[in-house]
Amino acid sequence: MRNKGKFDRFGREVLASVLLALTHAAHAGTVAVADYSGNRVVMVDDVSGVFRGSIANGGGLLRPFGFAYGPDGLLYVSSYGTNQVKRYNSLGIFVDNYLATPKPAGLTFYDRDLVVANQSAYTVTRNGIVSWTSPVRQGRIYQSVVIKNGHLYVSFNSTAGGGIEEFDPNSGASMGDLIPTGRGIWDAQGFGWGPDGTLYVTSSNSQKILRFNSGGQSLGSFTTAGQPLGLRFNSNGELLSTIWSNTQVARIAVPGFNALGGLLPESVQLVQPWYIELVNPSIECQMTFGGRTNPVPPSGTVTVEIGFPGTGTTIQSRTATIQSSGKISILAPSFLSEYDLRIKFGTFLTQTRRVDTRDSSRSKATFDLVNGDCDGSDTVDASDYRLLVGSLGKSQGESGYDSRADLTGDNTVNAADVAVFSASFSKTGLGQ
Repeated sequence: MRNKGKFDRFGREVLASVLLALTHAAHAGTVAVADYSGNRVVMVDDVSGVFRGSIANGGGLLRPFGFAYGPDGLLYVSSYGTNQVKRYNSLGIFVDNYLATPKPAGLTFYDRDLVVANQSAYTVTRNGIVSWTSPVRQGRIYQSVVIKNGHLYVSFNSTAGGGIEEFDPNSGASMGDLIPTGRGIWDAQGFGWGPDGTLYVTSSNSQKILRFNSGGQSLGSFTTAGQPLGLRFNSNGELLSTIWSNTQVARIAVPGFNALGGLLPESVQLVQPWYIELVNPSIECQMTFGGRTNPVPPSGTVTVEIGFPGTGTTIQSRTATIQSSGKISILAPSFLSEYDLRIKFGTFLTQTRRVDTRDSSRSKATFDLVNGDCDGSDTVDASDYRLLVGSLGKSQGESGYDSRADLTGDNTVNAADVAVFSASFSKTGLGQ
């Protein structure tokens, strides 16, 4: 494949390039929208609709469909009208024509390789370190591409109706249809899973959004005021959908399918919004603080280090305030992928959890933090015991009191702190 060398240049484990890759400015609660007839991709607040700027414009971009941020920090955009995938930098300025491919539509990244739905070739391709082209299925026009639970799903349209097909992400072999034809879908431009795991699919030609359970059985539909195209969920859990011949992005409350009006204010003037994608989705973390009794949870902030799975290297970090429930919420990188989240807080051992920002069902993490690391070495051992014993029987304000030995958080070092230490003795951080 002619593009393979471009991926080899930065390599999937060359994290110096990854650091550069993820410098795109973070925006809280935003979605990007392809303005199909306006020949640009813009970013808006996903609740208020406030315009955040153009993130792809110029460079011969014609009829943009799908788009996705890559691990190099660039935005990859399907230029349907020129049979190319183009790249744009963090300022929305054209960089180069990355790939020539027939009528590209939906894009996503799988394990840092670009996956493209090629409409007129009746195929799906993976381009990068691993490269493949799916078998040609004449007349099956592939549209939108979504990753869920490590599986690759692509919506399609055909004379028999629309549906969603699953592909082996490693070989490109078809794994069959998750939603086969005959389920009432006509021209499935967009689809996605809601916060509750329910699958929503736009049926453009029948002016409906259909809903399915995990087994592919219908859960009803909603009639839209026009032909629905792209589909995603905002940070409030509302369904967002672009509508053909309408310059708006519709907001719909689910599961009741209650129309909430348009997302965009009049100041945001799109010619024909089409595909829609999340940018910097929120990651919610629930933390429990073992052995701590006062206060629970502790007040203050915690730093979360974000890295690619198994690398052990931080590519971005976020600082968040601990809520009274023990929850924190952080922004994901713009490049939607799997990440390891790593937390080291106070006297608690380092813990790592894995999330997938492409999949709402896997974008949360629970940290059951283990207490007892008095000296911050990330191992509960004899040195922690010596520090603890040195403050035993002391309270805050007294000579010899060391707050690091106060594992329970009650401002006194006593038998309760020794019990917390004993329960964690010999444990080490960085566990997953």
